[in-house]
Parts: sequence; structure tokens; C-alpha cells
Amino acid sequence: MATMQRLIGLTIGLSLITAAMPIAPIPAVVAATPAPSMRLKSLLDQAERYRQRQQFKRAITIYRQGLPLLPKASNWKLKSRLLFRLGNSYRRDQQYGQAIPYLKQALDIYQANNHLFSEAYTLRSIGLSYRSEGNYDAALKYLKQAQTAFFKQTDRFWQLNSLYDLGNIYAQRQEHHLTVSTFQQALAINRSVKQVNYQGELLYKIAIAQHRLKQFDAAIANYKASIPITQFDRYKIGAHFYLGKIYYDRAEYQTTIRYLNEGLKLARRTKHQDKQLQLLYDLGTTYNRLGNPQKAAPLLRKSLQLAQTLQAKGYEQSSLQALGNMLRQRGQYAESIAYTTQSLQLAQQLQRPNGIQGSRISLGLAHYYLGDYKQAERYYLQVLHDAKAQQNLAMEGRVHGNLGLLYRQTNNRSKALQHSQQSLRIARQLNDSTEVASTLLDLGLLYDQFGQIDQAITHYLTALDIAQTIEHKVLSGRLYGNLGMIYRRQGDLGKAQQFMRSSIAIAQQTGDRREQGVGLSNLGLILLDAKQYAAAEQSLRSSIRLWEQQRAELNRHDQYNTVDRQKITLFERQAHSYRHLQMALVKQHKATAALAVAEQARTHALVDLMARKQSGSAVALGEQPDINIQQLKQIARDQQATIVEYSLISQTNLLIWVIQPNGQVNLRQVNPTIADQGDLKTITRNTRNAIGVRSRRQPRQPNRGSTSIASPTQSLHSILIQPIADLLPRDPAQHVVFIPHQSLFTVSFAALKDAQGKYLIDQHTIRTAPSIQVLGLTQRSANQGSSSSATRNQSLFEQALIVGNPQMPTIVTRNNQGEYRETLQSLPYAETEAKQIAKLINSQPLIGDQATKDVVVQRMRQAKLIHLATHGLLDDFQDLGIPGAIALAPNGTGQPNDGILTTDELTNTQFPLQAELVVLSACDTGQGNITGDGVIGLSRSFLAAGVPSLVVSLWAVDDQSTTVLMTEFYRQLKTTPDRAAALRQAMLKTREKYPNPYDWAAFSLVGQP
Repeated sequence: MATMQRLIGLTIGLSLITAAMPIAPIPAVVAATPAPSMRLKSLLDQAERYRQRQQFKRAITIYRQGLPLLPKASNWKLKSRLLFRLGNSYRRDQQYGQAIPYLKQALDIYQANNHLFSEAYTLRSIGLSYRSEGNYDAALKYLKQAQTAFFKQTDRFWQLNSLYDLGNIYAQRQEHHLTVSTFQQALAINRSVKQVNYQGELLYKIAIAQHRLKQFDAAIANYKASIPITQFDRYKIGAHFYLGKIYYDRAEYQTTIRYLNEGLKLARRTKHQDKQLQLLYDLGTTYNRLGNPQKAAPLLRKSLQLAQTLQAKGYEQSSLQALGNMLRQRGQYAESIAYTTQSLQLAQQLQRPNGIQGSRISLGLAHYYLGDYKQAERYYLQVLHDAKAQQNLAMEGRVHGNLGLLYRQTNNRSKALQHSQQSLRIARQLNDSTEVASTLLDLGLLYDQFGQIDQAITHYLTALDIAQTIEHKVLSGRLYGNLGMIYRRQGDLGKAQQFMRSSIAIAQQTGDRREQGVGLSNLGLILLDAKQYAAAEQSLRSSIRLWEQQRAELNRHDQYNTVDRQKITLFERQAHSYRHLQMALVKQHKATAALAVAEQARTHALVDLMARKQSGSAVALGEQPDINIQQLKQIARDQQATIVEYSLISQTNLLIWVIQPNGQVNLRQVNPTIADQGDLKTITRNTRNAIGVRSRRQPRQPNRGSTSIASPTQSLHSILIQPIADLLPRDPAQHVVFIPHQSLFTVSFAALKDAQGKYLIDQHTIRTAPSIQVLGLTQRSANQGSSSSATRNQSLFEQALIVGNPQMPTIVTRNNQGEYRETLQSLPYAETEAKQIAKLINSQPLIGDQATKDVVVQRMRQAKLIHLATHGLLDDFQDLGIPGAIALAPNGTGQPNDGILTTDELTNTQFPLQAELVVLSACDTGQGNITGDGVIGLSRSFLAAGVPSLVVSLWAVDDQSTTVLMTEFYRQLKTTPDRAAALRQAMLKTREKYPNPYDWAAFSLVGQP
């Protein structure tokens, strides 16, 4: 037995026994054997020296020299020994296909000579070779025969080894019950075998099988029992790793962290890099699950780095996904999207369904928090479809919860409730405490929105109890915040403050900037209610600093102006902080400071685009967290205009600032609600209806013989103009620049009528701008490219691009019902308009099929004046997130929407414009989605492209009256350099023939005069 032990080498994992089978001593009669046998013995002795040094290739070469001698050799023991050792050397050299035939030849000899031990040992070697090849069926067959042969003998050591081998093959075949029973037999035998102690390894392998059988208590006991007695560090580390996984699934996160940390220390000490990778990743995701990104971040970054070093693609993908999740939770959305996009691409390459779905959910959440709900919904619905197809219940539950949140945010309450309840059912079915608490929070938000306050509180408190039990900080913090807002509405401001401060404290601990910003903003609102205005200001300014950091981060990741939409939608979720701060400042009589905040709340993304284009730098004006009031006053002085800025704080609170040309600032506060006419939004809509505003797809003509629209326009005048009338200039030639807000972007200020029946256009020369900052930037653009006032319009005429009534393209849109195609109607009066204007300024128009998109775009790059008399489209029909497009003649590519020039193309930095004036004589060209960044549409895109002056329409204009107005506008431009004055005179002239404001009041000059 001592000789046997000396020859046996243990490498647990492939086999306990890796040495060759023991060979009995060659009898003394060898000296009398024939020459072939003598030659065989010599070769065996030579090869043995190399085999013992594990130089298997050298040994194989020598063994093979003996093969030709076998037919002549008479000693079966020498023949079988050479065949066995040659086969076993091939096996040890991992050449399993070569090993098996020689081992089988040796087996035939042992069986023919009834050499039972050698037969058993060879059967075992054949079984192990098949196992290494991955042929588990053949491996099982031979290892079972080996076990039977060993158990016919009395050697308990080899019985133990045969059971160990058999248990390993059952484990690889995922026959976990047989794995457990086989290893348990081996464990019982091992206790009676003195030579070796495999008990630690056997307990570990039993625990793994029990773990997979979901016998968690038994698995825990055996993992723990294996740690102090196993001889191999890999198994000690593995036991810690799997204990961490079981406790993680039980939501016992602190115990999880303890075992994972102990395993990581051991893996580092023993330099097991692959185990370090597993433990780093699991520790990072556990801390992330607990809402502790400060601890999660360094662990996950180390995990990613080590995965890339080891080329462990699966862990690389998982680490990228986890980092994306963690960064999103910290409000670093651009960086989160970058990591998660890499994760999705790698998961698709590796064909990892969970990685693909998890990455898409994470991308959906990032877009959700950015306010890009359409994109978020796309990701969620794709995941839901795949999760159902793959019967992945956990993923299905998660995405139902996310869809519930999304539909709540978009006011689809029935869908929100349906998805949230389904998510809760699945979370309870899976006994997932975190998802249960998260979904209860979502349902609480829904009931809160429904006005069912008691239901909301019940759900919040139940969720809070679970979150505190599992020590989930992020969920606890959000629940404190939601409860704080409910107590505010109930008038318990003391309790509201207490809960909100707890929420903020947790968000600060976890580094969750979004929740911290929301909490600080909501605390500011609570303090406003409590009339603690200075404290409210402080809290709201802290909130806004966090929002500005997020926006600056988006700018840092925006080398090609690709996150414009994200900046817009993100701000829409944060605008309330700026509105509340304005009120906190007004309550403290800080009118100019409130104006600075009102400006800070406007055109964030547009200012970034314009400033970047002008400076050629990635650093944009909009990254500055505070607006300098002196800069705003200076813009008014430079413009030599009276600037009127509106800020609609609520339906009952409108702030109006007037900045005089000398920089003096006045503030008026107005309740914009009229008892019998509703709120400001309703009055604005009624005014447009009375004027006869129509949309492109729902045309209706106004009553041209009637001007009985005084009531709506006078109502708007009484709200917007009358409170500040004493501050406006008396000279009609002096400019007034209106800075609208929200629904006021749809107002034609020219058409507002005072109590005496006079239109505002009779009293003032009117311009508009989305913000004072944009007004200043358009002035800078004008100064960069303009000639002297006396000659500048003539220079425009010399480099003019006039487009009228192109051959109309077919627009293609898609929705859930399928594809929708519409060929736009021809505009014959637009053609007449273009020809008349071109004749007036001595230019050649592009008409019909001449005005292809490619030709127009090429000409636009050099033109100083661009006049487009064609359809302007408001729809986001190409799903770019930013609506608006110009209809031009198709290029003939056959592609969908050939001939459509989109706002996205105009805004792109690869589309520079030299134009000083752009006239969009088309339907609704001044309209679009109204956001905190202004009107998101065509007019904004031209401003972003560097155009200082725009003439746009506020509704779908009439062809005939527009032709009259535009021709007069250009006639006026020939004699006056002031474009705003020219437009005013053209409107007054057109009104003589067409008295209804629908015909003459649609156009507005945006930007510079």
C-alpha cells in the first residue's frame, strides 16, 4: 500500500487520482524472456523516467517505439503495461481521443487474464478520459463498471475514489440527487480510511448539489462544515462565495457581505484571480442592491478591470451592466447609458438572454429618469416580450414594475395600476422582498395620484417596514420622502419636514443625486408653505446645484450634440425646483434674483448648443449654475428694447418682469385665472380657436367677414399686457421683446386687443425670443456675420435662397396599427409667393422638382437669406424625440421620408449655416412641443444652427393672405434695415385687405431686428 500511495497524486476537480496504476514487480524469469520482451522492458524503463517528470510527450514517443514489438512479445503483463501507460500518458497530455483506444486494448488483456484490480483501474482511466472529452454518457458507463470492480475487492481507499469519480460525473450530468447520495457514501467510507481525508471536499460538493436542489438549509450547513477541514483553498473560497449567494437570495445582505468579504480576503491571499473576480462582482452588486453606491462603485470598477485582464467576457458584461445600474442610481445618466450600451452589445455577442434583458431594462430606466418616456417604453416592452417567451418570471416582474412607473408618469392610470399589481403578484410569488417593497412604493404613488391617501399611506408604511427589515437604504429614503409629501398635503408641516430630512440624509449617504435633489426641492416647497422663505431658498438652491451638475455631466459626454433631447427631457423633470425658488425669492422681495432664476430655468439645452457653436468649444454658457443679472440688464441695453419676461409659476400665479432699455427691472405679479373663462392655458386655447387656428390634418377656414373675437384677445391682453402697460414704450417704433413661457408660446402678441379695441401691433414693434440669454446669443451671431445696417438687407438679397411649393414628398409614420402614408398637398400660392419675392429681390427661386432636399441643403450652407414657402411639419414622425421638419422635393432615393429635412439634421454641428435671416413661410413653423427649453421645433433648430433672425408662423397660415404679407415684408426690407419694423408694416398692410387676425397676425420675428 505504501508503494501505491507514493504513486498516487491528487488533483481534486478532475480526479482524486492522477498517477498511473501500480504495477506489480516483474518476476525474476524476465532474464529468460525473448528479445522483444526484453526490448519492451527497456523502453518501459526509459519512458517511466519522463512520465514521472510529467514530460508526457517524450514518454509517448518512447512508448510508441514498443508498439511494433507487441505482436512478437509473449509477456502479457509487459504488453498490457505498455498499452496502459501509453494510453494514460495521452490522457495526462489531454489527448483523450488518442488515449482511449490504447486503454481499451489494455483493458482487453486484463480482462482476458482475469486481473481484476488492473481491470478496475483501466476502466476508471477510460471513464475519466471520456469525462474530459465531455462524453458524460460513456464516462458514466465506464466509471460505474470501475466502481463495481473496485467494490468486488476489499480496498476501501479505491472504493472511496471510485465513488468520488462517480459523484463528479453525476454532478456534471446535473443529476443532483444521485450526486448527493454518491458523495454521502464516499463520505461515510472516508471516515474509515486513514490514508487520506477528503471530507472537506466531499462536504463542499454535497453542498453544491443541495444548493442546486434548493435544499438551502442543508447546503448552508455543509458549506460551513467544509470550510475548516477542506485541504484546498479553492473550496474554502467557493464555500464563502456560495454562502454569500444563498444569503443574498434570502435578502440577508449583511451576512452576504460578511461571507463575501472573508472569501475575497482568502482569494487575494492565495492569488486566485478568477475567484477574486467573482467575489468583487457579487460584493459590488450586493452594496448596489442595498443602495450604497459609494461602496459598490470601486468594487465594480475593479471587477470590470479584472474581467478585462482575464478576458472573462461574461463577467465583463455583468460588470458593465452593474456599473450602468449604479451610475443611473447616482443620477449620472449619460455615463450610465454609455456603460449599459456596452453591456448590451457584449451580451448580444455572447448571446446572454439575462444580460440582454437586464441591459435593456437599465437603459429604459435611464431614459425614464431623463424624461424620454417613449424610448423607455420601447426598451421595457421588448424586455417584457422576451421575458415571457423565455419564461423568465423574475425579469417579467421587474419590467411590469417599471412599466407601472412609466404609465403613472404619463397619466395612463389604468395601465399603471395593471402593471404594478402584476409586478407585486410576481414579487410575492418569488418571495423577493426588495421587489415587493419597491412595487408597494410604486402602488403607493399611484394611490397618492388617485387621491386615495389612506391607501397610499398603507402601502408606503408596509413597504417601509420591509425596506428597513432588509436594510435597503435607497427604498427607505424614497419612502420617507413620499410620506413627507403626503403629510405636507395634510397640513402637518412639522412631520413633513421630519420625513423629508430623513429622506435627504439617506440620499446623501448613498450618493443618490437624483433623490437628494428631489428631496431638497420638496423640502423647499414644505418650507415655502411654512413661510420660512430664507430656509426654502437655501434648500431649493441646493437642489438646483445638483440639477446643474447633472446637466454639466451630460455636456461632458456630448461631443457631437447628441444628448440635446436628453437635456430637454431631464430639465422637464426638474423645472419645479426653479419655479419654487422664484416664489421663495419673490416672497423675500428679491425681484431681480427671481428673474435670474427664471432665466436659469429656460432654454438650457438651446443655450448650450448656441454657445458651443459660437465658441467652437465643448464648454457652454449653460453649464454655469447661476445667471448674472448684470448680463441680462446689459442685453436689454444692447438691444435698446423693452424686454418682457413671463413665468407661469402655477395656474393662479404669473410673474411678469419688465427690463427697460436702461437696465431697470420691474416685477408685477398676476393671478391669470378669470372666473368665467378658466385658467391661462384655457384662455390661450380659446383665443386661438376664436381666431380660426387650424392644424394641417384638421383644416377649417375662419369666418373672414367677422372680427368678433374681442373677448378672448381682450382677456389675454388684460392678463399679459394691462398689468405692465405703464412700463411699455409710447413710441410704436420702439421694440418690445416678449419672452413667453409655457402656453404663452402659442400667443400672437400682435393680435392682443385692449379695452379700447386697439391691437398691440398698432402700439408697438414686436419681437419674441425663447429667453434673454438666447436673445444675447443671437445678437452675437448677428454681429459676427452682419454688414452695416444701411446695406445689410441688400447683401442678403444677393445671396438669397427662395424655395416655393416643392414637389411634395410622402411622409411615412408607424404606430401600433401599422404604417401610415400621406402625400402632402401642393401649395400653389406658395409658388406664387416665391416667384413674386424672387422677382422683387432679383433672385431665382427653386420651384417644384428643382427644390430637392440635396439641392436645397447645399444652397442653404452659403445663403445669407433663406425663404422657405412650403409645409412645415410639427410631428416627431421619425421618432427622433425632437419634432419638426420641412417638406422638400424628394431626392429620388426611394427611402422612407425622402425629401424631409428634420430638426435633428438642422441642429447637428455638421450643418453650419451662414444665414442672417430665415423666413419660414409655412404651416405652424413657430410651433412644436412646449417645454422648459422653449418651443422644440423648427424655429429652435435654426436658432441652434446660428441664425440670428427668424420669421415664423404660430399657426397653419392661409396661402393667399400669406402671399400678400410676405411680398409686402420684402418690399419693406428694401427700404428699411429693421426687420421687425418691416414685419410690423407688412402685417398692418395685410390687415387692410384681410382684417381677421388669422390672416395677418400669424407671423412673429424671433431674435434680432
